[in-house]
Amino acid sequence: MAALLLFFQAPSVLAAFLLGLAAGRRGALADTDRHRRLLRRLQWVGFTAGLLGGIVYAHASLKHAESAHQLYAMGLDVITAPLLAAAYAATVLRLVRGRCGQAVVTALAPAGRMSLTNYLGQSLLCALLFTGFGAALVGRVPPIGVAAIALTLFAAQAVASRWWLRHHAYGPLEWLLRAWTTLSTPPWRLRSETRSPQP
Repeated sequence: MAALLLFFQAPSVLAAFLLGLAAGRRGALADTDRHRRLLRRLQWVGFTAGLLGGIVYAHASLKHAESAHQLYAMGLDVITAPLLAAAYAATVLRLVRGRCGQAVVTALAPAGRMSLTNYLGQSLLCALLFTGFGAALVGRVPPIGVAAIALTLFAAQAVASRWWLRHHAYGPLEWLLRAWTTLSTPPWRLRSETRSPQP
């Protein structure tokens, strides 16, 4: 079933990545004030359909594991997941334009600049926690516990990312990716005069 999930999700992830890349290059959402109505619609539709798809898949995974019902629910989740992602993105775009927007951006920017390192780090740690290769906690931790683990992990990564980027130009994996894509050797450490001031 895990192989099927990967098979179904890989094309949608690539498509979402390419759409995001195109939107970013065209500056489609650079002016959020101009797209307020669109962002609100994305939130309503995305959260409604996306959360519904997630709930259906979660229920099927818990009550009808390894069945045709779970397979159908997986398909529904794959279809609705991009809508949920769009709703999250719309929420973030609206949030950063609010009263506390700059504080939110300042707090989250380092983790965003190290998104590849953080994503793969999360994947590795969660694999060690939840799969049979590690502590095998899957199904043994209640949803509130899983949420607490996720929030704690992200908070730790946000702090670690801020510390790392005070001394380095890129995250470790971002450095490798940049070196590979540009066929050059990017700077590893920040020069003392370019470091961000200590808070």
